[in-house]
Amino acid sequence: MKKVVAITGGGTGIGAAVARRYADEGAKVVVLGRRLEPLEKVAAETGAHVISCDASDREAAENAVAEIVGKFGRLDVVVANAGGHGLSSVVDTGDEEWELALRSNLSSAFVFCRATLPSLIETGGQVVVVSSHRPRSSMQ
Repeated sequence: MKKVVAITGGGTGIGAAVARRYADEGAKVVVLGRRLEPLEKVAAETGAHVISCDASDREAAENAVAEIVGKFGRLDVVVANAGGHGLSSVVDTGDEEWELALRSNLSSAFVFCRATLPSLIETGGQVVVVSSHRPRSSMQ
């Protein structure tokens, strides 16, 4: 039985690379993200199913999981990779920028993984949470 893998932030960078790798290994891949164009590009290369959603939004996450399970009958692996909003220096980071960074980099993983847990428990599935850091010369 082929694994069903959901990858948030699956349209670019690490998420796109993970989608390609799982597809090469024969998994049924679902790429999720807020921007449809990069998701569709990855889908064209890999045969992935595309879901446009904000992984940090509870309702969107729950709807995405329902769509995945409805289409494939199961969910085996979640790669929580959405994120990427960096910060300025501490002195220059405003409250709004801070909240956006938390939502993008932390809440998205928590909210999406929480929505997938019933399906993952049923299949004995796995969660992989990705974190990365791009040094910025303005950070001091």
